[in-house]
Amino acid sequence: MTKGVIVLAGKKKDTLQVRFQTDKGKEVTKTVPQVEISAGLQRALADEKSRRELEGKEVVLEVDKGEPRRVRLPHEPVSAAPASSQGQSAPASGIAGRPQSPPRTQPATTAAGAHGASQRRKHFHNPYNFVPAPPRDTQHPELGDHEPPGHHRFEMGRYSGVIRVRMRCESPLLVVDAARAEAYREDPQHKIYPVRLDAEGKPYVAPTSVKGMLRAAYEAVTNSRLAVFEGWDRRLAMRRAARVDVVPVRVVSVARGALELAVLKQVWLKAPAKLRRYASMAAGDKGKGEAKAALRYPDGTLPQHRDHVWVTVDAKGYVTQIRKWQDPVGAGEWHEGWVYITNANIKNKRCERVFVVSKQDRTIPLIGDDANRVCKLWQDLIRDYQEIHKKDLEARRQKKQQPQDYLGDEPGKTAWSRHVYERDADDLGKWGFCYASLNGHRIDGLYPVAISRQLFEVTPLELLPANLRPATRMQDLSPADRVFGWVNQQGADAWKGLLRVGPVECVTADAVESFTHPGLPLAILGQPKPQQARFYVAADKSGKAQRDGLSKEQAGYTSNKGLRGRKVYPHQRLPEDHWHNPNQDRTQSRRNGVYQEYYRPNGQRDSQNRSLLGWVRPGSEFQFDLHVMNLSEVELGALLWLLSLPEGHFHRLGGGKPLGFGSVRLEIDWNQTCLADGDAWQQFYRRLYAQSPGAASQTQPTGAPSAPKFISAFEHAVSSCYGSGRPFKQIPFIAAFLRAAKGFDDGLPVHYPRVGDPNQQHAPPPSPDGEGYEWFVANERVSKQQCEGLALPDLAADAGLPVLARQEDRPGKGQKGAPPKGGPKPGGGKRFGGPRR
Repeated sequence: MTKGVIVLAGKKKDTLQVRFQTDKGKEVTKTVPQVEISAGLQRALADEKSRRELEGKEVVLEVDKGEPRRVRLPHEPVSAAPASSQGQSAPASGIAGRPQSPPRTQPATTAAGAHGASQRRKHFHNPYNFVPAPPRDTQHPELGDHEPPGHHRFEMGRYSGVIRVRMRCESPLLVVDAARAEAYREDPQHKIYPVRLDAEGKPYVAPTSVKGMLRAAYEAVTNSRLAVFEGWDRRLAMRRAARVDVVPVRVVSVARGALELAVLKQVWLKAPAKLRRYASMAAGDKGKGEAKAALRYPDGTLPQHRDHVWVTVDAKGYVTQIRKWQDPVGAGEWHEGWVYITNANIKNKRCERVFVVSKQDRTIPLIGDDANRVCKLWQDLIRDYQEIHKKDLEARRQKKQQPQDYLGDEPGKTAWSRHVYERDADDLGKWGFCYASLNGHRIDGLYPVAISRQLFEVTPLELLPANLRPATRMQDLSPADRVFGWVNQQGADAWKGLLRVGPVECVTADAVESFTHPGLPLAILGQPKPQQARFYVAADKSGKAQRDGLSKEQAGYTSNKGLRGRKVYPHQRLPEDHWHNPNQDRTQSRRNGVYQEYYRPNGQRDSQNRSLLGWVRPGSEFQFDLHVMNLSEVELGALLWLLSLPEGHFHRLGGGKPLGFGSVRLEIDWNQTCLADGDAWQQFYRRLYAQSPGAASQTQPTGAPSAPKFISAFEHAVSSCYGSGRPFKQIPFIAAFLRAAKGFDDGLPVHYPRVGDPNQQHAPPPSPDGEGYEWFVANERVSKQQCEGLALPDLAADAGLPVLARQEDRPGKGQKGAPPKGGPKPGGGKRFGGPRR
């Protein structure tokens, strides 16, 4: 914490600056972003009289990398609510009049949009967040890495036995029987799932599911290594800005450790020649009107991708004549070229391209690591494209539709680009032509289309510290590996673990709530989108959220960043009647302030969602035994701590967690629990062996220690390793875990991001399409006129995200709040709202 002095800047003295000393003792004056201004200061800045009195006043602030953060008056708490949340208007501008994102301490009235037009923006919580995973101390005697004890004997000073656990469902539990799923008659791609039952007709919860739930929690609170982190050794990609900053190139040759590219000299407006192909209006035409609009060969056939051709081109870059390479050509200036077809992947697309080659093309030879680097850039980008759209292509295949079919103007219905579905598209030599980003003679990137996705600087794996990556040796096992087991992802080694989950028994009669066929249509569940770096990438290795307002490049996967941590789905504190009459569509009306997020609006059933024939009722109870062997005090303490969370805290189990399903309360039944150290077990078995035949036998050791001893040992170990003087519950990953277990108590709804009218009284209802990409598109409006760029907040201090407006809902010509004629205009057109091409 640092003290500073207020300095007011700007013509109206409404821009807050603060003068303070840096860690090196240097005095600096910095402008304070509005998101870092406290409630009291915002109120004072909004009032002209109060604003004049601020000059020279003392403030308290925090300094992060030389920048002022959380600037507040000395009497204000850190989490003071912004003025606008109390019905007052926030200042309309921050740095040099640039509209700022809302203060993240509470939902707020924010200055957003062109010219800082104030909007009351409704807030929500994202269904998932992250528990930080800071770099580990692998040498710590308890929380560090070492080989586990064996199973062959009871170890002295280690604890073994059985823990009886009772599990109660706070919200419905989804346990589906995938083996008995059936296809929906009207759409066979839609699956209907019954509840999985045991031999007695009770809901069956697999012990492995319980073990997975416990392991995920145990990893988080002991800051153990990740059990699995496969597939993240390639770079992810982001959508590039809509500007032409690439050049067309021809792949001359590709060999191991050698690559030669030729930059095309013959271009028109910095682009290859345009080949007329599609019509402007082509409703119901899978070819988007190419039968009539396309320029053809003299024999009437259509030019195909990679055709070797002769062309004539007019001054505007349009091909006027095209001949096959082997055919004779007439008078005129004919150019050698290659047809490059990427399909009707955009609503307004009219032309494909012809890459014209000439003797003036500049060659760029690459050898060794540089050649391998560029080839890897291409492979990673193409594989990223194909991974993202795998489900989209599968959906078309099941409907017997072709990827290149133009099914409509809406995003997702246009044709898919060729590089998205061609199997050998990642083979640069076979692909032949592409676009390159040049920095002198250095190739910074290769792209299949001019406005393409762009690879981030580093892979997710590179941002994960080595001591958090899955172990590859037995001596490197972290606490969760030792207790729950380990499989070497890079070899044949494995470890059974020191914990086993026994059968999970349902002890509640009539625990299943059944629905009539064809069941309850579940809402669409979102897919992980790690390409959204504002949510998945941290400001540093500790997992701290990035600040708002960064550009897409600044917020991306770069070497100075980290990962947010372990993904969790916070408990959703829903009203009691939220699950009443579940198979009734109530999605367009709010009940006790929340929408029916789990139901697909209009009862829609297709390949994107699933239907349920039942679920386990809230209030149902289960019980199971945890068999443990040779746990240390700290290892056992962490387990008992997780099984003894405060009242109102829950774990998450089963499917549908983003929709509120699967919150379960765990408690220990101490009457059925037996824990003892190795010495007590050895004495027990010696006495058992020494007993005379027919004597009453003791069934278990007596005098087991109480739980507080173990829990205290665990808390002390975490505090000593990660506390830095903070109390146990304030250590970031513990605070975040407890927040996830308790849920949010601010009354905000929990759902995936969606757009709407921020001026409406309530947030928008769920959409049948379940699309969230529009919110992320709106969030990229980071410019002088529009400032979003919101990062997912830190879980422990998460005050929600705002509902953002669609581009067409933002002020325009003739609308209130529109920019004056000739003035700056909002950017980020609607054409960037579709699936990545």
